Amino acid sequence: MSRLLMMRTRGLYGPFFDRNCGNRAAHPLAHTQGNFISKDGLGLGPELILNGGFDTDTVWGKGTGWSIAAGVGHCDGTQVGPSLMSQACSPLLGRTYQIIFTVSNYVAGNVRSRLGSGGGSADGLNRAANGTFSDLVTYPGGTSVHMRADLNFVGDVDNVSMKLLLD
Repeated sequence: MSRLLMMRTRGLYGPFFDRNCGNRAAHPLAHTQGNFISKDGLGLGPELILNGGFDTDTVWGKGTGWSIAAGVGHCDGTQVGPSLMSQACSPLLGRTYQIIFTVSNYVAGNVRSRLGSGGGSADGLNRAANGTFSDLVTYPGGTSVHMRADLNFVGDVDNVSMKLLLD
């Protein structure tokens, strides 16, 4: 059923068009808890994130406020603006990726996934609660995948995953 729903959405609004903000980056049917997106339903490629469970303080670049310890990426709220926790990647231009992550110990603010860098970036939806979240993001260019905390975000991020949505 999810595949049929996805095909219908593509037909009505174009591929991965968000009716609310006019942004092709975020899919309007991305849901939390993996209810909409499943490996069986959509066909996903292999895992592209290294150290998505934050087992060590490696691979991820950390902006102001971010740290990695105790198996999570933690943002402590000391950022003076949006702040990124980033990792280099080489996705395929124009292809869509499923990004899943878990927020825990949420206190305030918003966090979201971001694919690409500079003027060539596309964001998932803002998340402001504990939970496991899933975004479909179409790669516009750049060389990084990020977790983007806004000025007020305080909380932990864990289990970051990124996989290519197969045709």
